[in-house]
Amino acid sequence: MRKATANIDYTSKDYEAFRSMMLKQLGIKMPEYTDLRQSDAGVVILELLAQGLDIISYYQDTMANEAFLVTAEQRDSLLKWCQMLGYTPRNATPARFNQVFVLSSPQSTDTIIPQGTVVKTYGTSAEPEVLFETERDLKIPAGCLGNEKKSNGDYLYTVSVVQGTSVEGEVLGSSTGAASQKFILNYSPVVVDSVSVFVNEGSGYGQWSRVDNFIDSTTVSRHFTVSVSNNNEATVTFGDGVFGKIPVACEDNIFCCYLVGGGETGNVGKNKIKVLDSNIALVAETFNPDLAYERGQDKETNAEIKRNAPIANRTIWGAITAKDFSDVIKLHFPDVELCTAYYNLDNPDNLDIYVYLKDELELTDEYISRILELFDENAGGRKLVGADELFIYYPEFVPVDFTIDLIVKPRYKREDVEVAIKNYLTYFFRKGNYDFNTDLSISEVATNIMNPKTEIKGIKALKVVSPTDDILTPERGEIYCLGEVVFNTTGGISDEADE
Repeated sequence: MRKATANIDYTSKDYEAFRSMMLKQLGIKMPEYTDLRQSDAGVVILELLAQGLDIISYYQDTMANEAFLVTAEQRDSLLKWCQMLGYTPRNATPARFNQVFVLSSPQSTDTIIPQGTVVKTYGTSAEPEVLFETERDLKIPAGCLGNEKKSNGDYLYTVSVVQGTSVEGEVLGSSTGAASQKFILNYSPVVVDSVSVFVNEGSGYGQWSRVDNFIDSTTVSRHFTVSVSNNNEATVTFGDGVFGKIPVACEDNIFCCYLVGGGETGNVGKNKIKVLDSNIALVAETFNPDLAYERGQDKETNAEIKRNAPIANRTIWGAITAKDFSDVIKLHFPDVELCTAYYNLDNPDNLDIYVYLKDELELTDEYISRILELFDENAGGRKLVGADELFIYYPEFVPVDFTIDLIVKPRYKREDVEVAIKNYLTYFFRKGNYDFNTDLSISEVATNIMNPKTEIKGIKALKVVSPTDDILTPERGEIYCLGEVVFNTTGGISDEADE
């Protein structure tokens, strides 16, 4: 029996390591082989082998990484993990606005703005136009212009517009009667919730239902799933005959309708949707008077899937710990950028939850109600395991004032250096960048300013005079933000010298 090979370095897995090890073994096994020039035929063969081993090692590492959720990089691998954990990643959703159409003059009969009317933003070289479609007919009564308002200032006649472009009657292809048939949609990015599939099984077209997976599907369930790849390519998949029905074999008997669009690009500002894609008789202007009542969301990134899938699995039966509550909120509300939860000081059976929304959106009473409903057992929400009552608050932003002694290098303007430092501090403390329960190290801030990677030029020396404490610890629900910045600057070139 062959003895086990000893002293193998399993961490040497690249070309140079393999080449060195083989040359070393060559000297041991064949000491008479002394011609180790790169032009030698034996060395050439050895180097080719080292190159092949390097490639094999790369594929081994890649396959090993894809076998674990935390190290996987391919979206297909992450989606398989999601299926195993019972988690459905968030797909891109479109923004929705209330749109106003104004007529050139009042009409003697009702005016109908038809469903599917396309409106858009102005396009520029920096920002391409964003298209929207009306989701229903809008009726402007006879004698009205369409811009009439209610007593509270809201417009009386509005219609919902959704960001995207409709694709109607796209033929997916023919069913072969095989299990788990897949069909790729022609356009992207697809709003998954908008996909409708129709199948002709010999008695006319019937609509099938989209499901997240086939776990609850039977042999007669007319179900399909939609998956989105890394490059936003959407694929419709049918059942295998056991979990989900197989469409009857027939020529060109499957077609679908869907919306192309979605994502945060649709979150435009007020009065930005002002262009009619094609002229409509009698319509003088159109606009969106408010921000989106339903914001568009990008599809869940790979990094978000790695974070959210374990959370969803851990809290599938409800939230227990304080961290569970904050994690569940971030999981179900993509607009939530920062969230933390504390057990109430007066009543440990209650929870105080602090929520900060992206883009400094307002934490309205309606939004708070939606969060509370998520945990309301009576409303079909997740069971309240870890707390009796929840209270939602907006965080308190605590300004930190800086006094900085600064020495500027010769030939650099003092004001330019000061502005660069203040811009960095503004970026560092921008809302949403600095989290709850995070200690602030003043010496770390000073080190970051001096770091060459920060690219602030002209600093000869810098000292933070205040705050005097090096470590600042926030209270419950507090987040540090930038206050006043005062410089005591010497050296360099002053503005007075320029004058």
